[in-house]
Amino acid sequence: VTSRPRRRFSTALALWPMAPRLALLLFLGVSQALQYIDAPDGYFTLSDPEEPNCKAPQYGVRGGMTEFKTLALRNLSECLGHCDEPKNLCYGASYDEGHCTLRKEVHCRTHQTDEGGTIYLKKNTYRDGKSKCTILEETEHDFGATTEQEFWDQCERHCDANTPCEQYSAKWGGSNATCRLWVNCKTKKNDTFEGFENRRKTYKILPGVIHADEPVRVRKVASITEEPLGDGIGRINQILPFGSHILIVTETSGSRIYKLDPHAEDPQSTLEVWFDVREEFVNSTHGNIDFHDTLHSGLRSVAIHPTENYFYISAMQERPETTDGHHYVSDDGHIEADSVVIEFEYDPHDGPIFDTYREILRVGMPVYDHPIKQMVFDSSGLLYIAHGDGSVQSAIAGGGMNNDALGKILRIDPRTEDVENGRPYSIPDNPWDGTMYPAEAYAVGFRNPHTLCFSKEYHDLFACSSGRDNVEEWNRVEIGGNYGWPKRDGIYEHLQLESQGGIFFGVDPLDGDDEEQLNYTYPVAMWGHEEDIGGRFHGQALAGSCPVENDQALLNDKIFYSNFPETGELFYSHVSEMHNAVTKGQPDEWTHAKTYQVRIEDVDDHQVHDTLSGVFGTKKRLGIRFGQGPEGEIYISSKITGSIYVLIDSVPPPPTSAPTHIYERRGITRECILAKVFFKQPLLLRHRQRT
Repeated sequence: VTSRPRRRFSTALALWPMAPRLALLLFLGVSQALQYIDAPDGYFTLSDPEEPNCKAPQYGVRGGMTEFKTLALRNLSECLGHCDEPKNLCYGASYDEGHCTLRKEVHCRTHQTDEGGTIYLKKNTYRDGKSKCTILEETEHDFGATTEQEFWDQCERHCDANTPCEQYSAKWGGSNATCRLWVNCKTKKNDTFEGFENRRKTYKILPGVIHADEPVRVRKVASITEEPLGDGIGRINQILPFGSHILIVTETSGSRIYKLDPHAEDPQSTLEVWFDVREEFVNSTHGNIDFHDTLHSGLRSVAIHPTENYFYISAMQERPETTDGHHYVSDDGHIEADSVVIEFEYDPHDGPIFDTYREILRVGMPVYDHPIKQMVFDSSGLLYIAHGDGSVQSAIAGGGMNNDALGKILRIDPRTEDVENGRPYSIPDNPWDGTMYPAEAYAVGFRNPHTLCFSKEYHDLFACSSGRDNVEEWNRVEIGGNYGWPKRDGIYEHLQLESQGGIFFGVDPLDGDDEEQLNYTYPVAMWGHEEDIGGRFHGQALAGSCPVENDQALLNDKIFYSNFPETGELFYSHVSEMHNAVTKGQPDEWTHAKTYQVRIEDVDDHQVHDTLSGVFGTKKRLGIRFGQGPEGEIYISSKITGSIYVLIDSVPPPPTSAPTHIYERRGITRECILAKVFFKQPLLLRHRQRT
């Protein structure tokens, strides 16, 4: 395998859309019909007798083809196999007698390269739509078509043959037919093209998903519908185990912590407010919780100390008038709120102890975007804190690699003060001393790490992190790891284009020349976006669960995640594959866990749904979150409905030992209680059998 110097796609992309370059936009009178030539499944080649070679001089700065890797391979099948690999971000390939060249850009209307190789392009998909775009090419010829369908096919082929083409518009009128190709489309601003029909090119970032055969089963457990703010619907941000109960954390709808007994015959009847954080902040006179931003304010998460009777909350709190007496890990504060971590004490029997507020740390925020996230303790009592990058629209100012707390996983000991350095906590043996990254940093280079959870089986710390326009990723968080943001987005180079970019155009494949020296850590699982090519901020992001590791035969070794903002597709990967993934070194050495998409059976209404939007009964922004219960079972909630469902087959099988005293007092077995709660009928859970 040899790598050639690349003509940087980012340079061409930066030059093309600018207003001074509009003179390069040509209205071409190309009438030659393009013919499809037989090719392997998923690919096509084109033939244009008037352009026998791939020169395409009329495209100026974007002309010809951009190659990024040349391989010596035995046959065409191997060549196209490399083009299909996720890390290569390949639009097409050319092959000639053992030489395979992978290409991200192709701007030709021919099936041959200058050297005589055959060009194979991936087949694109299109969907109806119209956008505000810049004209790339227009022809008022009919391509020799005798029917409207032939003309449409020809117009689409011209868009296929030009990577930058994002949309085509066609108007059939016999010899007066017109075909337009468009670039730099803004999908949220529609233009009206009188008499034209419009089709937008879509692109799917690999890897794809594997569709599981059998659905997973869920049952509704409870709902939160009487919050003090907004419409009363609980915007649930976290569910975590607390003894034999679960705690349910709401954010901007009230910033409360509820307690619920999932083993009760009627769990909803046991729902109670365990701690009103918003009210306690007001009473403590330390400053109110901030509610300025619906998506990025309020109570963020809760973590329970593993050995002492303390719990910790992360939240957005009003910024104090003076920073004196407060400890900031970093302060880029330009808004009226800070990310904070606060300690409270609780009594195991009576609940939280009021007036025990103790501020642990603060992080100043530049904007309301990607603030503090989840926290989790390890077994020794060290607290891990996920913090988003806090950047303006997550464009080019991402703080993942700046010397601040933004875009980092922090690790502290909150129960031991560092009096000498004025810290309300101490710093364990972390990898940095504050000169390059904060001493509190455990790992760096994150964009928006939503979820933190340890694997009991492998002791790995997993973070589910939202990407920008192209990929979502699961990371195995290791001490001293650099996960690449904003230089990397998944397994790709993030081009950090402020005004352009988007899906496919905003990333480049890695050439591998400097990856070992940079030592970035690749994802252990990755899910690619699918959207109009070039589209930006299109509402695709992942939220993840903790692993199912309770010896439940059906779902053990699985970790779930969902496209949470809108559609709610439900996915899972195998934890063992994530543990064994190769995440360092050359891109060709990268391995990752496979992603499975699964349907959901709601046992209450006996319906099988393709996505969680069907389960929750809404097509609005779902705000999916996952939680974990005392048995290791997984819960799924929605911020838009306030509803909580249990993933039935994540409930562990009954113990083989005698029932505990709690159940003996009731005269029934633990198995029957679980059956009653999760099935609402007298069934016994016996591994794979339900009898």
